[in-house]
Amino acid sequence: MSAPSLLVLAPLRTEARVVRRGLRGTGAAGWSVRRTGMGPHRSRRAAASVRAGPDVAVAVAGFCGALDPRLQVGDVVVASRLDGPSGALPCPWAEPLPAALAERGLRVWHAPIAAAPRPVLGGARAAAAGAAAVDMESAWLAPAAGDRPFAVVRVVLDAPGAELLRPTLPRALRTATRALATAAPALLDWAAACHARSPPYPGAPVPHSPSPRDEPTVPVPLRQSVRIGAHLLRQRLRGTTKFPLLVELEPLYACNLACNGCGKIQQPPHVLKQRMPVQQALDAVEESGSPMVSIAGGEPLIHPEIGEMVRQLLARKRFVYLCTNALLMKKKLDQFTPSPYFAWVVHIDGLRERHDASVSKEGVFDEAVAAIREARARGFRVTTNTTFFDTDTPATVREVLDFLNDDVGVDQMMISPGYAYEKAPDQDHFLGRKATTALFREAFAGGNRRRWRLNHSPLFLDFLEGRVDFGCTAWAIPSYSVLGWQRPCYLMADGYVSTYRELVETTDWDSYGAGRDPRCANCMAHCGYEPSAVFATVGSLRQSLRALTSA
Repeated sequence: MSAPSLLVLAPLRTEARVVRRGLRGTGAAGWSVRRTGMGPHRSRRAAASVRAGPDVAVAVAGFCGALDPRLQVGDVVVASRLDGPSGALPCPWAEPLPAALAERGLRVWHAPIAAAPRPVLGGARAAAAGAAAVDMESAWLAPAAGDRPFAVVRVVLDAPGAELLRPTLPRALRTATRALATAAPALLDWAAACHARSPPYPGAPVPHSPSPRDEPTVPVPLRQSVRIGAHLLRQRLRGTTKFPLLVELEPLYACNLACNGCGKIQQPPHVLKQRMPVQQALDAVEESGSPMVSIAGGEPLIHPEIGEMVRQLLARKRFVYLCTNALLMKKKLDQFTPSPYFAWVVHIDGLRERHDASVSKEGVFDEAVAAIREARARGFRVTTNTTFFDTDTPATVREVLDFLNDDVGVDQMMISPGYAYEKAPDQDHFLGRKATTALFREAFAGGNRRRWRLNHSPLFLDFLEGRVDFGCTAWAIPSYSVLGWQRPCYLMADGYVSTYRELVETTDWDSYGAGRDPRCANCMAHCGYEPSAVFATVGSLRQSLRALTSA
């Protein structure tokens, strides 16, 4: 691979000198650092004068002030968006940077950075809201990037307890300078990853006309964001085109409910009796290399060794989502321990009447809500998973998500239109694509999408609204069950293979997807399209930025 092309814009002389020192220490070529001057006026003028080729990645690097009281001097803030005078500008190209910086031993935050025409001190700092940090240049320098990859990396120099005018400034400057010098080499890796492939992944978005909006609140723990970012960056640097983000692990098919829209439990009796050994589950996850595991089924809590399976996966630092209908959840809570690597995922398909009808049993909704509240009280992270059908309306979508978000207070919510399983008992109420996009577009209106704690990328939510389109990347969320690796995806069973590598290399992926296989015509499930949205966000040179910011 040729030397990366990187242009770093550093407002102050000190910042430029420190960044140059950090980059020179790598011995790499193909980079330049330009001092742009302090404040909006100089930054605007510098941005207008930047002359860089289309293959140059542009980064702003320097110091910043902390707005969030949790930030400390020396912390690194990677901008997830810039809140500037012209509105919010998402920074999708910066997604891999937090992981690369954390691997260098830095304390990293991936959060919004606000713009200010002058230093924000004292009461003005306390009054600021919506961003983690503030600077006086980044928002005005952003136009210099144009359609090129763009990122902002700022190191906290002054914080609420250590403001610029205090006697602690020399010590703070030394701390921030060391952090900035340490951070600089990561920009070279980032630039190399940006240009490693064009486009680097299938499934790049085709923008229709996404509405301008801020990114929704996605309360994914920082540790998980860093790990996933590092995983993506490693695969890109290796040139790997197909790899998993999450494995759907099905250690059994048996269940204690018979949901109307489920096509997973219609198996022969001898298959329903099988239970996956713990070591088999561990070996499959290890072979795939996936950083995340979703344990589904069937009902996983029926498995006699489910507690040990989860403990072993957590010991290997996998992020584990344990799916359940919650009938056994309160009884089994003592088998598990709260962990930043672990979350419950409780199936909730509507409010009481609608959910109980969906699972064909009265009282399940109340049991599930009680189990969620108990788990939350014990310190567990709890996510919900809600499937919508053609019996739903924008009002029923809003009702259940408002209830889970505001009344129950779950940590995150996942949503998906129902997939038309061939073996599902109810074949009459699955949504078509047009109905799906109309349903979610109206349900998300009025700021609901940003207010709800949805565990989805912004582009996937745009996809549900019909504002962008993707190809399916089912290989990124593969399914492994007692029968093996399921071809081609969690929802369709065209056969099984023994290894993930065999699944990737022997499946004719081009024969699946909307317009290719009639079974895929109306599918908009997150197991096929959430990875496409993630890859598009971090991997497309132009289209991902347009999909997030085009009006």
